[in-house]
Amino acid sequence: MVTRYVRLLHACRRLHSGSRRLQAMKGKHSNALLDIILAVALVFLLSGGFVPQIGVSRPGPIVASAQSNSSSCSSSSVLKLTEYGGVPNSFNLLTASITSSYTVAFMEYLSIYPVVAPNGYFDWNDSISDAITHNANYTQWTFHVRPGLMWSDGTNVTAQDILNTYSSQFALNPTYDFVNAHTEVVSIQKLNTSTAQFNLNASDAHFPEKISSLIYTAVYPQSVISQGANTTNFGTDIVDGPFYVANYTSGSTTLVMLRNPYYRPLPKVCEIDINFVETESQTSTYLEGGTSDFAPIVPNVASSILANPNLKILQQPGEYVTTINWNVTRYPYNMTQFRQALVYGINQSAIVQNAFAGYGSTAYNAEGGVPTFSSWYNSHQSNYSYSPSQATTLLSSIGIKMGSDGFLQYPNGTDVSLTLWADTDVTSNEIAAGIVQSSLQSLGFKVTTLEATSMGTLIGYDYHNTFNIQNNLIIHTSGGPVFGDAYLDGEPAWFVYNPYVQPAHNLYPPSIDNEYNGNKTALEGTADPALESQYLSNIQSLNSQYLPQLVLDYAPALMAYNTQRFTNWPSTYMYYIAAPEWNDTALALLTPAGSSTTSATISSSSSAATSTSAQSTPTATSVSSSVSVVTTSSSPTTLVSPTTSQESSSSSNNITLAAIAAVVVIIVILLGVLAVRRRGRSNP
Repeated sequence: MVTRYVRLLHACRRLHSGSRRLQAMKGKHSNALLDIILAVALVFLLSGGFVPQIGVSRPGPIVASAQSNSSSCSSSSVLKLTEYGGVPNSFNLLTASITSSYTVAFMEYLSIYPVVAPNGYFDWNDSISDAITHNANYTQWTFHVRPGLMWSDGTNVTAQDILNTYSSQFALNPTYDFVNAHTEVVSIQKLNTSTAQFNLNASDAHFPEKISSLIYTAVYPQSVISQGANTTNFGTDIVDGPFYVANYTSGSTTLVMLRNPYYRPLPKVCEIDINFVETESQTSTYLEGGTSDFAPIVPNVASSILANPNLKILQQPGEYVTTINWNVTRYPYNMTQFRQALVYGINQSAIVQNAFAGYGSTAYNAEGGVPTFSSWYNSHQSNYSYSPSQATTLLSSIGIKMGSDGFLQYPNGTDVSLTLWADTDVTSNEIAAGIVQSSLQSLGFKVTTLEATSMGTLIGYDYHNTFNIQNNLIIHTSGGPVFGDAYLDGEPAWFVYNPYVQPAHNLYPPSIDNEYNGNKTALEGTADPALESQYLSNIQSLNSQYLPQLVLDYAPALMAYNTQRFTNWPSTYMYYIAAPEWNDTALALLTPAGSSTTSATISSSSSAATSTSAQSTPTATSVSSSVSVVTTSSSPTTLVSPTTSQESSSSSNNITLAAIAAVVVIIVILLGVLAVRRRGRSNP
């Protein structure tokens, strides 16, 4: 079992979005298994195993001025947050694995690539870069550091910080590099103090996304790098984000963050106090009791939250997706008409109303895998509705008809018996499962069992095929999709939404799977937004017709906030769940109530830096499902350029990275485990 399990983990870490999709692995059962694998790996290492290291000239330490750990905040300027997931395990994204760790780390450190909101908006204020360029074949990527960006100790953020972060000592350490960037990078050059260039051994049109905090890690100061890739980064941090941790000790259920005096815009909040709780259902107690100003909530408490006139709810669209997952290679799910019949036969509106308290939308017009509000959405795809009669007609067309016993029967006369599983890590899943069961029974299916258990247990069952689960239906809610990024949205459905065993075919029949793979390869091979839109539109058309999974709804993340103590709350996103990242500008512009400062509304279309038209995400158009040839310019291209100024180039401080030999199998185990553990997240 372990060999099969580890092979999937290894495959997952080779895919850029692997860790995001394995968020449910934090359950008790999966943690126990991961601990066993990790222990075995460590024993091997201690007994003579080794991790090959990249040859690199280690940069000297950054000289930093003293950073004050004190705060003179008035109580009216202290923002109180409540976060779930238990106490943090790390503020280093290479080793962080739970929600509370991300909440803090993403307030501290900026990424090399902008944050992508689900609606396709690029938030440049959460990136150290103000322009990213590439050559014609995507083998050379150049990152330009934003002018004036400073660490909280008063030193400048420079290209050297990029070189330090992406070295064998840290992010390119094979033990922690689950995106395998170290196998691509031939060398990194500091062209000048604000420009770093990566030279790759093969074309990679989405290299910046892979190495950014969207998938992997942020950029760190030398004070963190010097501690090594496995550091927890506890204590007092030096940061380039709006707030830094002050004197945090492992295991503490509270944390104080102080304002970075060099962050711009300078936050009006001068201190953030965070309480850590185990589950998201606990956050409403702090909100209603007045001891928290902001926290995520579950839908079933929304009405009680809104009963308090000081509490409001921010709906962040497209953050969660509930799906029914099946193996398209197994009978009867290998029949397109059967899969389509289930879409028509399940009442998605009832799920939205009852499981998500009316928040969200059905997926009848977005079974392609991208919600309707996204600029990547393809409106020219197969549409459905709740129509039991249409479901019955489709079933009849493949010989499944009502028997004399009152149940639907296969052509051989046996009853169609379905088993439905629900992931209990998310309360809404069990409610949705009950509605699905009722809908299927109304059609005439014999739904013999409704099994509810933790996500970790379901994963274990799936790899073993315990209880024949690979022939069953599994309901799961995922916070993994990043709908603003075409590259991520084009990944296989089984991988994006759930960490189950990879089927023999992503789509079925095999001829359609080949068509999907052609579009996916083409999408991965270009950074041209127009071509990305074309290939993703093709994929949506294929997904909507051939249904590699059944999307039940697109639900927002619900964030509750208190208007009595702070004003200027954003109208769109405060914390991007899928990225995951804070809207740092919105956080900085929160204003204590009664302050004379003029409030400013943050919207999804505003930014301190705007992208060029070349980067603007296009609206999907009607295209054929055939694969077009990717063409590229012969000259260097600006991928993203929110400003017109760029630094002149000069060659200095080359860091050559030697090619990495194949890693022994036990190291692969450790890599896979770390990849899963550092990105494990629970859903609301």
